[in-house]
Amino acid sequence: MSLSLPAYILQKLLTLDGVTKLANCRRGTKLFASQDRSDGVYYVESGRIKLLRSSADEKEVMLGIVGSGEILGESSILGDGPREVSAEVLQDSVVHVINRDLFLKFCDEYPQFCAWLLSISVRRQRELERKIELLLFHEVEQRVLRSLVGLAATCGSPGQQGIECVIHLSQRELASAVGSTRETTSSTLNHLNKRGLLKLHRRQVLIPSLDVLREAIAGPPQVKSHSA
Repeated sequence: MSLSLPAYILQKLLTLDGVTKLANCRRGTKLFASQDRSDGVYYVESGRIKLLRSSADEKEVMLGIVGSGEILGESSILGDGPREVSAEVLQDSVVHVINRDLFLKFCDEYPQFCAWLLSISVRRQRELERKIELLLFHEVEQRVLRSLVGLAATCGSPGQQGIECVIHLSQRELASAVGSTRETTSSTLNHLNKRGLLKLHRRQVLIPSLDVLREAIAGPPQVKSHSA
């Protein structure tokens, strides 16, 4: 869990001369792409941003989702070389862009801000380690189930009429999150739908009960096959 940041420190940062506010970032807007120069840091005031890594054959893996009150692009602190990931708006967002030099000066002035930033980095490293564990040791169904439970906290919202949680991801985006193909992920989701564990809607996965999903995760252990 990340440390909390006092509101007055954040307010000082966002009102500095040279900080740019992007007030109308629509879904699909790319904030930066892989190989772009790392010349700034982004603060998400509202909305959600997905972080992506692409291969040479244009396959994408979603590394994580950055929500309201968080920083992304912080690797620019280490230098102005090319970025290794892309950042794309997942849900309509308000974002502040902070020049690298301005950001570094602010960090020098407010050590508490540095501690907050470090806590975010540590949490993201742990999330990445869990994602690697999923890819290496679990079949697609378990990846989907475990990812849905985790995503409920990062991009989920309360549902209605017997739906505990709505996860605002398309099937293509979920495939990217679990490291599988769109076709395999779709087949797995349809199977889980038939079992009553979830319902599918346009760019949404509806979860009747997260506890039931957790019970499915805790079912008989699966051994990953060599072909997965």
